[in-house]
Amino acid sequence: MDRYGFRAVKEPDLMVFSDSDQEALDKILQYYGSMDQYQLERMSRDFPEWLAYKDQIEADNTP
Repeated sequence: MDRYGFRAVKEPDLMVFSDSDQEALDKILQYYGSMDQYQLERMSRDFPEWLAYKDQIEADNTP
């Protein structure tokens, strides 16, 4: 089990990923792997993809 309580059912087939895919995934894990869900959420709110829909998302979440 990892620190989030997940365990793989079987080993992943890494052959489906190119070397550059695996390098990118390793870099992503190095950079973001120590962040919890709240840190990732706060950080993602600065992305233009979030900001483009911010008003709509917040309006949809208003009771």
